[in-house]
Amino acid sequence: MSPIRSLFSIAAPLAMLTLGACAPAAFNANVNRFQAMPVPQGQTFAIAASDPKFADSLEFSQYAGLVSKKMVGLGYQPAASAASAN
Repeated sequence: MSPIRSLFSIAAPLAMLTLGACAPAAFNANVNRFQAMPVPQGQTFAIAASDPKFADSLEFSQYAGLVSKKMVGLGYQPAASAASAN
């Protein structure tokens, strides 16, 4: 066997192993979140569509209801109007 051929027979598997080691493995991220904000005490909120043409849509009202329910569960109160929300 020629020296170039024997070098190639050694280098090719080594290159394959090197490239195989660079393959992405499954990425698993475990994240912890902490907050130091006080519990809401009487703050009010209003949910408004960014585009007024969607304000009366069924999709917007569904999402607004879900967000509103979550905000009330966190201690916020719905405002009487968007202008009076703090």
